Amino acid sequence: MEPCQKLLKLPPKDKNGRRPAYNKRGFADTKFNETQLKFVARAKERAPLRIASGGGFQRQPMVLEIGMAYGDLALEIVKPDRKTNSPGAFYFGIDMERVHVDIAESRLSKAQVHSSQYQTLRAEFPIAADDLETRATLASEFQTFAITDIGMFSVAMYLDPEKLQQFMNWAFDLLPSGGRLYLTAISPYANLYPGYESTYLHRRDFLKDSFPGWIPDVRVPEMRPFLPNLEEYLLKYPTFFHLLEPKVLEQCGLAAGFVEIKAKYLRRLFPENLVYRGNDPSVGELSSFIGVKP
Repeated sequence: MEPCQKLLKLPPKDKNGRRPAYNKRGFADTKFNETQLKFVARAKERAPLRIASGGGFQRQPMVLEIGMAYGDLALEIVKPDRKTNSPGAFYFGIDMERVHVDIAESRLSKAQVHSSQYQTLRAEFPIAADDLETRATLASEFQTFAITDIGMFSVAMYLDPEKLQQFMNWAFDLLPSGGRLYLTAISPYANLYPGYESTYLHRRDFLKDSFPGWIPDVRVPEMRPFLPNLEEYLLKYPTFFHLLEPKVLEQCGLAAGFVEIKAKYLRRLFPENLVYRGNDPSVGELSSFIGVKP
């Protein structure tokens, strides 16, 4: 039992309010950025609605989060708003790491909310066509609830170009008319790779690479100048990475069919190794995307 208990232990926050992911794919934030807060606010705003289905039944709006980590955002979404006396919203969270799902489920079960307000699922993403069990679980859940918005935060940088476009297309197909996709991802100005900006801009502006921030393997000799502490880096991050600026997210969103797209850089004051370059308000450590299905 002792090893299991260790696995299910919620990692402590560091000084920047982050928890390390068990799968070594970055960190889980506990401080929410502007786009995440908009996702939460819209979920609570739409929670009281009733959506008619084709069979005459009524379904309630539910938000879907891809890569929920330890459930910090989930807890914010399901908890009641005591100031307005409104109940919490309905939430469905997916994560590829079993330990993340178990911890999130445990935390949600201890929250003072109804058990029907949340659902969690361990699944790889994008969901494979032959993953019939996951697809059946989603189909069953969507009989009662209607996915009205989708959020994916600090996950897109772990998707290669093909999977990123697949995700955008999948989200567009799943959402109803008026549904929104909220997304954030590491930008090329993140300072994870000191000095890499010039290489990125050359790939983008001169080589006309549609995905100039895609790095299939950070261990190749070409990346050595930008990762002086490679061994330390690999303790926290995978060998691949996808730096994403708003223009790239926008092009993927447009290709999927989204409209009213708002893509921009976000500014945050943490963590220290993701510092800003200068005082230009248009440059931040995260890229943000919000798109609407017409």
